[in-house]
Amino acid sequence: MVSLPVTRWNSQSDGPIASMEYGGRTRAGCASCRKKKLKCDNEVPSCARCKKTGEACIRGFTHRSYNESPEFKGFGGFPKGQKWHNPKVQPKFRHEYQNISSLYTVISSPIPGTQLIQQKTSTQPASGSLPRITELNKPQWPLNKVQLHLFDHFISFLAVWLDLCDPRKTFQVEVPKRAQHSELLLNAIFALAARHLNKTSHYDEYASDLYHSRCIGFMIFSLKNPTEDSNEHNETLFAATIILRVLEEIDMPMSAAINKPTTAHLSGITHLVNSRKLDDWSGFIDACYWVGLRQEIYNALSNQTPIALRLDTNIGSLGMADGYAWANRAVQFCANVMNLCFSEEGVSTAKWEKLNNYASDWTRLSGVVEDTDVTTPEDAFFPVIYYQEPHAIIGIQHHYLGRMLLEFNNPHIPCFGPTRRDRVCAMESRVMLLLRELCGIGQYCDKIAPAIFTASMGIAIAGDLFSDRQQQEKLMGVLIRTEQKHARPTKAIQEQLKRAWGWEKKS
Repeated sequence: MVSLPVTRWNSQSDGPIASMEYGGRTRAGCASCRKKKLKCDNEVPSCARCKKTGEACIRGFTHRSYNESPEFKGFGGFPKGQKWHNPKVQPKFRHEYQNISSLYTVISSPIPGTQLIQQKTSTQPASGSLPRITELNKPQWPLNKVQLHLFDHFISFLAVWLDLCDPRKTFQVEVPKRAQHSELLLNAIFALAARHLNKTSHYDEYASDLYHSRCIGFMIFSLKNPTEDSNEHNETLFAATIILRVLEEIDMPMSAAINKPTTAHLSGITHLVNSRKLDDWSGFIDACYWVGLRQEIYNALSNQTPIALRLDTNIGSLGMADGYAWANRAVQFCANVMNLCFSEEGVSTAKWEKLNNYASDWTRLSGVVEDTDVTTPEDAFFPVIYYQEPHAIIGIQHHYLGRMLLEFNNPHIPCFGPTRRDRVCAMESRVMLLLRELCGIGQYCDKIAPAIFTASMGIAIAGDLFSDRQQQEKLMGVLIRTEQKHARPTKAIQEQLKRAWGWEKKS
């Protein structure tokens, strides 16, 4: 209940009288008493002073313009030749009365003859609060123009990122269908689309926060009130969490050394998978799982920590399969390498050998080949590399990331001795070559946005190995383009590399 003045209504004239009471204290009177600056008893139809003097007791407020005031008349007015400023850009004014008044409603008051104004339950959450959801209704369909723009942006652009290794195109086809019946999923789509448009254009910066808050409200309600079809409920929750995790990635720095990244939704993905609530494994869940694993790799690499998501499906498989399966095997290989390299137990030589052999077998059996006849110019830093299939890009890039990490953690490199320097130099040369190829794929396949994301991850791993200024600028260009064109934050790793390369000292 908001604290607003009580308005007293005149039953004879069917209109408001000029009396505004704040806790019983009179703030207004008739026009005659106000003019004389005397206290008015507010009696109707005439106050005691007007009865005594015989004057008309006029109620209501009068407006006096500036040029009618005694101060203005005493001033003498403006001179005839007064010059007035005429701004080139006319100011724009916003009339917010309709928006504000729509938030309130008139209700009965316990005081006879009065009314109270009460604030309605707002659909827009206050800053730092979540909307209180009491039921899950079917979304209003069809969408309005604003919502349709966001919905289309998700399907035609953002969902493509998530479906690169999914032949069913779950996030482009099935998720939009389910969003027609799920406020949770629909608001997750709106939140991600609005954030991406804000980062890459001049879209409203607060729109995503509104949709995200509503989505969290629906998520809390759905967790407390599961539906009868628990499997479909968990699938929808999983997909919404995946989408919100992309939003987290857009907002988080690539390096945790600068700012601690937010991983609330990633933790939700991990909980859903590791708690085995998704053991009824469907094609929908499978698609979400592989996207979640790639998201976990991105986070674990930024923090240099093991993979939190469970890895117990088709580990180490090399049997015959289609290109999508080979790409997902490369993703899982990369995850297994990260678990080895970032483990508190240290690198096991036996496990390292097994993963290194798997990398060689994957290259030999996967059938992933470049789709280009273009020869790389001799002076080009990044090799010209094209792949026809998007899933091949994801597969080979994650394969390269895993091999780079294996090289850095090679247990066969001696810790000291006369051969160490040569072995380290040879290892660094192999890593630098892998990174150049990784960036070549990202640069020449940049229509597939995750290709340049993954290239930026490789630069975060090994960019500091390059000492040539021109080569460093090429790598920096990849990071800058990743942020400007695709809304993935890379400023943190840019600053770290500048310090590692000594740019700040030179400048």
